[in-house]
Amino acid sequence: MFFPISAKLIASLTSVLLISLGLLLVSAWFFMGADVLRTAEEHNAAINYRAALIAETTLSSIKNNVSMLSYGLNQPEPETVDFFFEENPSIAAVLFGEHEEQSFINEQFFRDHGIATSLINTYLQQTDLGKKEYMEPVIRNAAPFFEGLPILAMRFSSDHGWAAVFFSSQRLTENFGSGENSSILLNIRGDVLAHVDQDVIRQEVNLLNLLNISPKPALQEFADSGKLALQTRHTDANGNTYLAAIRRITGTGIADQMANVGSDTLVLTIIPEASVFENINAVMRLNLFLSLAVCFVTVIFMRFFSKTISGPLQLLTNAVQDVANGDYHMNIHNSRRDETGVLTKSIDSMVRMLANVEAFTNQKIAQRFRTGSLNAEGTQKEATVFFSNLRSFTEYTDNPEETVALLNDYLERMAACITLTGGTVDTCIGSTIMAHWGVVDSAGNPEQDAVNAVCTALMMRAALRSLNDARGKPVVQISCGLNSGSITAAQIGYSDRLEYTIMGTPVTLADRVRAFSEPFGTEIVITKSTQDLIKDTFIIEELSPIIEKDKKIRLFTVINVRKFGVLDRIFTALEQAPKTNLNTSRLCLGPGGPQNITELRKMLGLSASRYATSLRRDIDPTGRYRAPGERVD
Repeated sequence: MFFPISAKLIASLTSVLLISLGLLLVSAWFFMGADVLRTAEEHNAAINYRAALIAETTLSSIKNNVSMLSYGLNQPEPETVDFFFEENPSIAAVLFGEHEEQSFINEQFFRDHGIATSLINTYLQQTDLGKKEYMEPVIRNAAPFFEGLPILAMRFSSDHGWAAVFFSSQRLTENFGSGENSSILLNIRGDVLAHVDQDVIRQEVNLLNLLNISPKPALQEFADSGKLALQTRHTDANGNTYLAAIRRITGTGIADQMANVGSDTLVLTIIPEASVFENINAVMRLNLFLSLAVCFVTVIFMRFFSKTISGPLQLLTNAVQDVANGDYHMNIHNSRRDETGVLTKSIDSMVRMLANVEAFTNQKIAQRFRTGSLNAEGTQKEATVFFSNLRSFTEYTDNPEETVALLNDYLERMAACITLTGGTVDTCIGSTIMAHWGVVDSAGNPEQDAVNAVCTALMMRAALRSLNDARGKPVVQISCGLNSGSITAAQIGYSDRLEYTIMGTPVTLADRVRAFSEPFGTEIVITKSTQDLIKDTFIIEELSPIIEKDKKIRLFTVINVRKFGVLDRIFTALEQAPKTNLNTSRLCLGPGGPQNITELRKMLGLSASRYATSLRRDIDPTGRYRAPGERVD
């Protein structure tokens, strides 16, 4: 699987950044959370202390004022009672009892709040506050009996037996709320006595109903421990966690009897833990969003930055792939003064060197070896072998440079004809070209490979005519020989030089019959094996046979194309051939070309007398035709 460098850079840097920011956020949350929790606990404890102090001061003040009133009970004066209620407007009523029960009602309190004074008697009748058999100090929530008005009923010992006082807890609860912190005045049983929410007071709620926290054994354990204050955490049945501070209301600054009253009265201050961490969670969320934004910006930056690395590398990768596919036309310009620039220059130099080396090899064969489609060990193939050369090409010019230029131009045109028909150029030695069809590439069957080979020879006739028209005189002439059969294809050579070539009797015979094209006054000579494969496609005439190794070899010459479909294919291919004039090509192929060997010789400029002389000169005593220059033993 392919992973681009840009993706690796982005993934690695993003991973490092996310891990770093994650560790930073977790560490910050851990240490900041611990500090915030500690601060919240201290703040909650301070609020609890203040609420307990206010509650203790309020209860002590009320008890002291009631005690002072009890001193004048033997000879009470109306002005004393009126003055007491004027100074203590939050007190609704005061009762004294045991030897002689007396009650004092603050009429103004009841008028201001629109309730009846008879509610005092109703409360005393329905509760044990005024019963002599229950004389222990108590403080209770009386709001449900006073039409929801926040009133506390407190009983304690006095000089006249016992005293009971009904007073408003309004001023007390005004100081029980401080932001998210909420203070509650309650007794040991968990009954809520004072709360900032008046609805809680009116409903006579227990701590279990209020916070879903069981007051036992937590409150009882705290009360029995004798501790003055305690900080703890409570989780309700719904999973909500609270920071709680509990403080006992002591008898400090109060009469000894009041100490008993306060011993079972507690102030509980709570704050939801979620509220404690709300701000830090908001900061962490903001930091998280900022971290993600930083990551996003980093990814965008790395995306563009990685392009400066991956872009040149991608171009180099594509160039190397093109080289692997045989394309050496690398065109990459990189003037950067870094590793990619050095690498680009190095690869460009290497490709130029490979291009020069590749020019000395057959690119088609090299490509097949790169893909592993050729067997270097040797393979039997049914193929058509082709040989051609210029007749006495060194006689056309005395200038070596002109000779080389002519030869290169000739080979360029002829090689194009071979490749356009699917053939493979095997070897070029001087003006001699060796090619084959059906070895490296095949048209599908030997018949079609042979047709393509002969089409190449006819295309060479047209290409050579265009070359002659461009050069002027002297006219360049070509000799072609073709043979079909079973050959061996393999990689031949030594350690320093290897070539993929073909060998076998059909190869030797193809070169042999090429030599007879000139003495027979023709261009293209084929053997019987090739003629059998193409006889229905081309106009062919038989030549005189030759003797090779005591065997009679029948020879034929190709005059023209018989099938128009094949002719169209030839002209289509010639359109792609370099420097070929199609109008000139139509004069030597198809209906405008020769239809028999006489017309062919006329087109080639070979007279009958020259042909006959050539035959006489090249016939040996046994009647066998021999190639020009061949020795006769």
